[in-house]
Amino acid sequence: MEWHLPRLNDQSGKRTIPGSLAVCILAISLLIIVSSTPQYVQASGDDITFVSYQGQNRNGERELRESTPVIGQIFTTGSDRAKYELTEITSRFDNTGRTNRFDLGVALHLVTSANGPGAKVVDMTGNIRESKTNHWSPASTTILEPNTRYMIVFRCNGGDNDDENCNGSGEEIEIKLTHSDNEDGGKSDGWSIANTLYIEDADGNSYTHWRPARIEVKGRSADVPYIVSNGVQMHEVSHGEAGGWGTRTIGDDTYGNNELIAVSVEFSAGVVASSDSTFRIKIGSATRDLAPVSARGNTVIFATLVRSSERDSNGIWIGNNTATLDHNPADAITSTGDSPRNADLTHARLGTQSNHKVDGSKTRPRLKNIRITSSPRHADAYVRGETVTVEAKFDRAVVASGILNLRLNVHAFQTPSPRYANYVDGSGTSTLVFEHVVTLLENDSDGIVIPKNALAEDGDLATGVHGGGSIVGQQGGLLADLASRKRGPLSAHKVDARFAAVPEIMAAVLWDWQNDTPASDSLTMDFSINEDPGHFSETDVLVAALAWGHINGVRFAVGLRTDVDKPGTDGSQGKGVLFNRWDTADTSSYSRTTGNGWVDTGQLGGPFISVRRSYNWREGDYSMRIAQDGADDEDGRWFGFWITKKSNNVETKLGSMKFPLSDDGEATIQARNFGLGSLIAILGDGALKPHEIPVFELAFSRPNASGGDDPNAVNVTYSQLHGVMTNSNISYDSGEDEVTIRAGGTTLRTTTGSTISFDDG
Repeated sequence: MEWHLPRLNDQSGKRTIPGSLAVCILAISLLIIVSSTPQYVQASGDDITFVSYQGQNRNGERELRESTPVIGQIFTTGSDRAKYELTEITSRFDNTGRTNRFDLGVALHLVTSANGPGAKVVDMTGNIRESKTNHWSPASTTILEPNTRYMIVFRCNGGDNDDENCNGSGEEIEIKLTHSDNEDGGKSDGWSIANTLYIEDADGNSYTHWRPARIEVKGRSADVPYIVSNGVQMHEVSHGEAGGWGTRTIGDDTYGNNELIAVSVEFSAGVVASSDSTFRIKIGSATRDLAPVSARGNTVIFATLVRSSERDSNGIWIGNNTATLDHNPADAITSTGDSPRNADLTHARLGTQSNHKVDGSKTRPRLKNIRITSSPRHADAYVRGETVTVEAKFDRAVVASGILNLRLNVHAFQTPSPRYANYVDGSGTSTLVFEHVVTLLENDSDGIVIPKNALAEDGDLATGVHGGGSIVGQQGGLLADLASRKRGPLSAHKVDARFAAVPEIMAAVLWDWQNDTPASDSLTMDFSINEDPGHFSETDVLVAALAWGHINGVRFAVGLRTDVDKPGTDGSQGKGVLFNRWDTADTSSYSRTTGNGWVDTGQLGGPFISVRRSYNWREGDYSMRIAQDGADDEDGRWFGFWITKKSNNVETKLGSMKFPLSDDGEATIQARNFGLGSLIAILGDGALKPHEIPVFELAFSRPNASGGDDPNAVNVTYSQLHGVMTNSNISYDSGEDEVTIRAGGTTLRTTTGSTISFDDG
């Protein structure tokens, strides 16, 4: 539905708004110019007194009591309208007893051919007031047929004691009578009160009395539209119906400059609205007239635009009909059909709308564009663990707070699925940055889609972004307008989570000692290779770090590789062993090789040097040892790395690394206070299908660090770099007293990230 706001000189006439059809077009001048002195009229749909005792003389009374428990008064409806709606019956009672104990029933009945009460139409509700006019309303909507006889029945239902039955302790009530049977002042032709009362005694006998009761019957023509109860409400204009005009962001309690303020008015039926029909409100102390711009069903929507000069810190004020709709000309809003009738414009006062404030000095920031700024590292598809970066650009600087997310549509399970990019940066600038990490099951061969209103939850600007954060102007003020267009599949940004980015630490343990001290001058550990992954690949390498830790604060690692390429050669050297030392790239001063070994350098985790040697390890049992190797230099101590194959008891030395001395001239392995771990990792610079990585399984006995106790537990972690590879598992065999690390293939995870205590098994 669009909101039509024509040119200033548009002279639109009367427009029909039946049902849900939005066809009310009006002059823009109605939005900005307050009309001249209003005309106050009573619409024919207002409550009308059809028959009345007003101006008639009292003459006599009848008492409701045990002997006369029922009195009825007949009246006849008029014939000039199709139908009527009964709104109220008033009556005059005088009590001779205690009214608070008197139980009076009042109901509307049809009249039988014998002038008695027929089928009940509706019960009436109200309270007895002594010697005053009493008001009785239908318990539900009641439509009266034209030219039809009805009876108001007053029935004594008993007092506070069944035995009393309206008679005990003088409990009776007098119904006052009147001389005349004429309706009052010709309110509606054809309506009349019968010149008799229907009276029924306790035995069920009935007779008549010549004087009518003093009653009034009120109603309205049923074919005249009227404002239903609670039918006047502030209306939140959505972006879809605004036709390009500014709208308030729901959840923000303030309207800004040039934004639509709207009020909805629900009628009982469709109406015709002229271009001079308006709805009056107050913004601060100023009176503003809203013009009808559209309709939903029987609801007419009135709107205006906020001016730059307008302020209202308490909220828009809406009065009752005398201050709002009733200032319209008599024929401003009428019923539809061949014989239109003026609508009943009566409604209650709403008062101050505290959640609808106005500040015309402010305009809210608007979202200009959302785009993906990252590029896939592997062809045109992001892989598992890879980050998709998205920027949201506004027309000015904004401030972001709370939990902010931006929606993306990425295929999962072969259907479009919402994914959320998390806010990471940009508050205080005009560009906010969001990131999404590709996870398992995402596979989008067409490309990522940025949906409509991607910064709003499910397109609803009421709550703003998913998670409840907020985006406002840099100086505070109004919430940002987060509406944005949809972007179709972005072919340069596909997703294939069958692949995972490498490198990745697939599974790792951190050996845990009960005490942090002492440090050790050597480290030994038995291990078994239970499943051999083979050479695997020359581009992707499996590494088993048998031990990693610190010597005098400098990090080291020793372990196995499925490939140890030698610099300056054309091919792979095959399987081998390594000894890495971080914090330096000086290969000459800090490393020694043995046999066919060599030294290489790298940057993973910081600069490091690596002593490597070909070594054809395979399934079987081994032991490893790290210990001091030779005399100290002036600036450090040498530590060597040895592996022994238990089947033939052959020990192979890989090489040595030099580590700094402490102030007291010592160098020790700080296994307890710096941590000592073992792990399996996959290295490379591309993407792999995790299940295609061959199985690599090793079992470790507890490491023995000289000078202290053995570890009593291990802390278990998985997929430490990207958190996306799930085919790895760590377990503890209490019988063998071994920790097993398994990775690759279709390995199922049975142990979650936790602490395994050896004492508990």
